[in-house]
Amino acid sequence: MSGNLQNAIVELNEEVALSLVKERIEAGEEPESIIEALSSGMQTVADRFEREEYGLAELHMASEIYNESVKIVESKFKAPPVLGKIVLGQAAARLKDYGREAVAGVLKASGFEVYDLGEDVSGERFAAKAREVNADVVAICGLQSTNVEAARSAVSEIRASGATAKILVGPGISCGCQIVVDDKMRQMVGADAAWNRVREAVDLAKSVVKKQEAALA
Repeated sequence: MSGNLQNAIVELNEEVALSLVKERIEAGEEPESIIEALSSGMQTVADRFEREEYGLAELHMASEIYNESVKIVESKFKAPPVLGKIVLGQAAARLKDYGREAVAGVLKASGFEVYDLGEDVSGERFAAKAREVNADVVAICGLQSTNVEAARSAVSEIRASGATAKILVGPGISCGCQIVVDDKMRQMVGADAAWNRVREAVDLAKSVVKKQEAALA
C-alpha cells in the first residue's frame, strides 16, 4: 500500500494520490506513516529531476499534489496533545527546498505545534519567532552546499538573541544540490543536532522536549 501512494506522487497522479490518502485515513493508519510515504514519493521525484528525467514542471506538480495530500491528513486526524513548539523554515538559499513541507507535516502529525516561516528566512526572523512563541526547537530545513554560511549565520543570531530553543538542521528535497548533514556539517553550522530523514527530525524533536521535561521535574 505504501508503494502505491509513493507511486501516485511519482507518476503525478493527483486523483489516485488523494484517493489513497483518504483510504488510509479511513483504514485507521497513523498520519505519520501516510506523510512518510508521501515524502518518499517526493524524494523519488527529486531524484528523477536530478537525472533530468523530470523537469521543473513535474517537480512543481508533485509538490502541489504532496501539499494537497498533507492538507487532507491534517484535516482528518484528531490532534493529539501538543508535545512542544517548533519554529521551522529554510535559511536563505538559491534553490527551493521541496522537503520543508514534509518535515512540517510529520511534526504536526506527531503532536507538535509548528510555526512554518517558509523560505529564505533570516536569522533575525528565526530568533524573533522563537522568542515570541517560546519555542522548544528551531528547525532549519533545506541545508544545501549553497547556504551553509546562511544557516551558520542564522544559528549565531538565534543564540545571540537569548532564545533557549534547541537548534536542529537537516537537508531538504532540492533541485540537484542535496547533501548529507553529517556531524562535521552540524558542527560547522553550529546546530545542536541534525537529521537526514523526516522521521529523524521527529525523533530529535521528541528527545529535546523529553530532556527539557526531565530537567524541570
